[in-house]
Amino acid sequence: MDFPYIRAWVAAILGACLFSLVATHPGGGQSEGEIDFAPRAGLRHHPRPFPLGPDEPRPSYYLYVWCSPDDAAAPDFVATFAATSLRDGQPPIYLGRTVIPTRGNEAHHVSVSRDGRILFAGGLLSFRHDQDSNFFFDLRNPARPRYLRSSRPRNSVATDAAYSLANGGFLVTMMGGRDSGGGGRVVEYDAQLNLVGEYPRRAHDVPAGFHPHGLAVDEAHNLMITSDYVDPHSTLHPTAGVLTGNTVRVWDFAARRITHTLVVNATVQGVMDVALVGTTHDCPGCVIASSASDGRLYLVDPLRGHTQVAFDSGITGAGFHVIMTNRRRDRLWVTAALTGAIYMLDVSDPYNVRFLSVLRMGATATPHFITLSPDEATLVVSDYFVDQHDFGVVRCPGDKVVHFVALGTSSMEVISAMDLDFRTLFPDLGVVNPHGMALVPTSIE
Repeated sequence: MDFPYIRAWVAAILGACLFSLVATHPGGGQSEGEIDFAPRAGLRHHPRPFPLGPDEPRPSYYLYVWCSPDDAAAPDFVATFAATSLRDGQPPIYLGRTVIPTRGNEAHHVSVSRDGRILFAGGLLSFRHDQDSNFFFDLRNPARPRYLRSSRPRNSVATDAAYSLANGGFLVTMMGGRDSGGGGRVVEYDAQLNLVGEYPRRAHDVPAGFHPHGLAVDEAHNLMITSDYVDPHSTLHPTAGVLTGNTVRVWDFAARRITHTLVVNATVQGVMDVALVGTTHDCPGCVIASSASDGRLYLVDPLRGHTQVAFDSGITGAGFHVIMTNRRRDRLWVTAALTGAIYMLDVSDPYNVRFLSVLRMGATATPHFITLSPDEATLVVSDYFVDQHDFGVVRCPGDKVVHFVALGTSSMEVISAMDLDFRTLFPDLGVVNPHGMALVPTSIE
């Protein structure tokens, strides 16, 4: 039987991190981006000018939000905010936006280099316009990020997760091949932001169904784990059906080589994310994997070659998306985009995960990307997923609000007075879609 609402639901649960086509080596779009830091009358969350006056406290954090105008009529940009506190009920101060040369990239996930000097940002839909998809910004003046350059890998498309390397570079998951049905890659940039590898390097070593989305690295055990989510090309019209994955790949991290593949569960349709967990159990390299289809989180024990259900929400269409853990890896937060919720779990023992709390954010909410404050007291959540409008099957626009969530030992509470509403924040642009976010303490300057 073929029910349209089932097909729409399957399409929706896939949306979280797709696309960004790439075709050549670093190039295209390398001209300097515009920087717009002029005061803007009427901006909703701009309560006082910057730089701050001599009587006002110095900011404790900079928040960078990677954005795309919803109508794709203007270039994508990084919006910069400053905050003295993430829990005081005062919205962060809007400082300005750093604009890239291209539009229609569908701003997606971000990462900051370990020294805090470089912001990486990926574009999901760049390939639709034959333009670069990976963007780099200079944060050495953190109040005014400067656009540096862009890049596109040769063999892979659809930028998603990024991991900052000790050498100053990045590893980045690319979900798709250049053509529909082709496998993706994990690409690597060095400290000079040069593209130095696409892994697997040889086309015949790319396994079937390789569409890496989530990325977790355990350098102490020389492990890297990626999760297979969806072939991004299959979500665009015309489509014969969305192709999803149910596997994770276990890598030799140093060699950048896949060693084996584990099926999370045969019924899973899209493994969205993976995150290292555990403090008390003998489980080196263990990750929790989020299923975008069945309302479950799964334990993956890569060294034992074992997978099992770690947590069942009881809601088949919960659509678990992005995972965040604390430094001890004993607490986990995960967004459930399709039910507008965030779950909090005790993962100190990966084989005995305990439910702690769930936060319901509203009937129209679509929480997706989350980041944790350095003091681990606040979650920052972007309420937007992916909206392909009339050119694809993914339609999850969310409320387009960045929320701040106060965390307790086993509780979560939205600080609604701090909301940043991107539907109204930029009157000159109209509705803006906020996606990836990075929170950098000023102490890193």
